[in-house]
Amino acid sequence: MIDLLKQKKADLENFLAEGKTTIILNGTQFNVVLPKHLKEKDTVRLNLSLGLKHDIYISDTEVKTILNFNQKDFSVVIPLSSIYCIHLANNPFRIESYPESYPKEESEYPEAEETEVLLELMRTLPINKK
Repeated sequence: MIDLLKQKKADLENFLAEGKTTIILNGTQFNVVLPKHLKEKDTVRLNLSLGLKHDIYISDTEVKTILNFNQKDFSVVIPLSSIYCIHLANNPFRIESYPESYPKEESEYPEAEETEVLLELMRTLPINKK
């Protein structure tokens, strides 16, 4: 688990360095701090950017920042363990997925193996070459 958290932290930092980043997380995880209407959802998409008004703090276990929801600022705490996908907001082919962190009910999600095959295929596309 520690290695996975380190990987998520490094991935998030790398994505943020490239631009506006979307994280997909399980809002129902007990230690996630989000507005009430999002705490009840197992799929929450949040956009993060280093160019936002408030700083983003990424520790070894969580992300803390202030985001605007319906024109109101809200201090969020996002445990790295709750994040199951990170992608560039303007490039859905630049993506990292963490099947181990998917919400328990995966009926809406492809099986982990299928997701890994898809991600591997996407990484081979010319747009994803570094």
